[in-house]
Parts: sequence; C-alpha cells; structure tokens
Amino acid sequence: MPKWFPLAFWTLTFLLTVVLSVQFAGVESQKAKLRQDLAVLQEVRYGLFNVDEWKAVIRDIITAKIDEFELEEGNRAGLQAQIEGLLTTLVSELEQSYYEDRSSSLIGILQGATSSILGVFNQMKKDIPAMAETIVTFLDNPENRDKIRTYLMDTVDEYAAETFDATDYAAVDEILQRRGFEGAVRSERMQKAAATIQAQIGEMDKAQRPLKWLGLAVLLATALGMAYAMHSHVEVKLAVASVLAWLAVGISMPMLLIQAKVDQLEFQLLGEPILFTDQVLFYQSKSILDVVRLLLIEGKDNGARFAGLGVLLFSIVVPLLKLGASAAWRSGADWSTTSFGKLVLFRSAKWAMADVMVVAIFLSYLGFQGVLKDQVQRLENVSPRLDVLTTADSTLLPGFLAFFAFALLGLLLSTQLRRLDEAPHS
Repeated sequence: MPKWFPLAFWTLTFLLTVVLSVQFAGVESQKAKLRQDLAVLQEVRYGLFNVDEWKAVIRDIITAKIDEFELEEGNRAGLQAQIEGLLTTLVSELEQSYYEDRSSSLIGILQGATSSILGVFNQMKKDIPAMAETIVTFLDNPENRDKIRTYLMDTVDEYAAETFDATDYAAVDEILQRRGFEGAVRSERMQKAAATIQAQIGEMDKAQRPLKWLGLAVLLATALGMAYAMHSHVEVKLAVASVLAWLAVGISMPMLLIQAKVDQLEFQLLGEPILFTDQVLFYQSKSILDVVRLLLIEGKDNGARFAGLGVLLFSIVVPLLKLGASAAWRSGADWSTTSFGKLVLFRSAKWAMADVMVVAIFLSYLGFQGVLKDQVQRLENVSPRLDVLTTADSTLLPGFLAFFAFALLGLLLSTQLRRLDEAPHS
C-alpha cells in the first residue's frame, strides 16, 4: 500500500469516530432525559396509586349512576316497596331499642307505657308507605339528584383528605413547565406531554439508524486498521485516540435500561369500566459514570463506596492508563521493555477487566429481563375479572455497545502493540 495510506486512513478514522461520538452522545443524552421525564409522568403513584385519580374515577361512577337513574311505572313500585321494607326494619329496631333502654328504671317503664298507649310506633309504621312515596318522589326530581351527587362527591373528597396524604406533584409540574405544557387540568397536560415525548423518542430512534450503521462500519474499519495499517508510533497514537473516543462514549452514556410497566389495567367497578394505561412501576437507567458517582458520593455505607472505587479503578482509571501508555509507545523505546512498561502496555488489559464488565452487564440484562417478567406477569393472574397487560423489560442501550466496542478494540490494540514491539527483535 502507498506510504501515505496508513496515516490518511487513521486520520479519517479518528475524525469519523469523534464526529460520530459527539453526535451519538448528544442524541443519547437528549433521549435519556426524555425517557426519564416520561417515566416520571407515567409513574404509578401519579396514576393507579394516586388518590386524585381514584376520586375522579368515583366521581365519574357517581355521575353515571345518578344520570342513569330513571323512575318508570315498572320500577317505581319496586323501589318504593324496597324503601318501605327498609323503613319498616328501621322503625322496628328503633322500637325495640327504645323499650329496652327504658326497662331498667321506673321512669323509663312509665315512658314506655305512655308511648305504647299513645301508639307512637304504630303510627310511624302506618306512615311508612307515605314516607316511602315521598322519598321516591324526591329521588325522581333532577334537582334533588344534583344535590345528592354533590353531597356524595363532597363526602368522597372529605374522606380522601382525612385518609390519604396529598400527592406531591412538584416533579411533574417541573417537567410540564420546562417542556412548555401549560393549561388548567394537570392530568390532561401529563397525557399530552407523555404522547409528545414518546413521539420525539421515536423520531430520534429513526434518525439514529444511519449513525448506528456508520458506527459499525467505523468499528470494523478500526479493527482492520489495527491489523493491517498500524506500523508507526504516529499511527498508534491515532488508533489510541479512536479507541479513547469509544471509551468516552461507553462510560458516559446509559448502558442498561430496566423498566417494569403495566401497559393496561382494565376492570369493572359497580358495573362501570375502569381503565389505567402506561403505569410505570420501576425505572432505572445509569451510565458507568453515574454508577461511580452514586456509589462514591451518595453511597450510604463503606461497602457501596468500596464497590464504587472498584468500578472507578478497573473500568475507568486502568483503561485510561493503558491508553495513555499505548499513546506514548515508540518502537525500541527502553521504557516499554521494563517490567512496568510491559505491565502497563501488555498486561493491564487483564486488570482493566473491561471484557468482564461487558459480560457482567450482559448477564445482568438477562437476569433482570427474566426476574421482571416473572414478577410482573403474576399481576395478570390475580383475578379472571382483571385484565392486565404488562411490560417487564431490560434493554441494552448504546452505551453498552460502545463499551463493548472499546473492550474489543482494547484487546486488539494490546495484541498489535506486542507484535510491533517484538518485530524489531525477531
């Protein structure tokens, strides 16, 4: 091949890798924020576990039942008979209680005898049909139905306020305000914002497809270049810079998305259909840098901090030292033949354990996928009257793919450097 080709090849490969890394990191950063906001808007505590949502459901049921209530000649007599039976029972129990309460004293016995002589309870029983008819007439009046509806709704609100804590919408309001969804009804704005965010994520996914294929082509070109077009220290430096770009993307972008979600929950309450959709039970997505920050800075015990230190050391520090030493490599340099030089250049890849990290993440993906599906699908078998559609998903994100690419290229780089280092002595 021409002498100029390797240098031109690595210059172009490095520039393409940097441009792709910047583009991909920018899009993934936006998508990560969108996914996080969407998870908050669809969180189950703002839907299925939200007292305000259930108050609205109960209001709709009360309104529907009262609006459906119509008295006709066929059911008017039946309703009046039921009311008469209820009033008869109440009056009989009141009469029995009245006499029992007054049977323990002389004055009470006299009061009971007087009531019996005057026939107070007998008169009440005679008036029961007229009382029942008055109640039925009252219920048949539309204005009175509105009063009943208002009373029941006020009672529901009062009970909810006394029983449940108020829902904190600070996180939701911040998202709605930041994304420009203004209006009076919060629930409608949440639905509109969620639909808009889902559409934006879909558009970004489509726009990323060419970038993904181009990234795969650049990865293959980098690997082939290490095998056939890496001879001088300048070419090694450009190759190291390309690998460094893959590492930067791999540790900064989210690697694994874990989500448990109720897509649809449908059942009937008092004959009325109740439907909840897109209820997020659990959501988590972190990059390696996020994990290190959480463990080291926000870790609550020494075990968490120790784990964070291990991830920082073996997944970030050692790979950076390895790449730095590789960039400083020159054929025939004395330092590369020392024990320390050989350790950093050729053996540190084992200590970096990037390949082990990749395998661990992949196994975590498989494990979470199985556990979440098993646990969430149990909801679908709770009751035959309960229709539940669930999603339990763990997804490998581009951060994992970039880190995986770095692990492969790092191993190949060490192999080729060893070959180049030994070439002059063979």
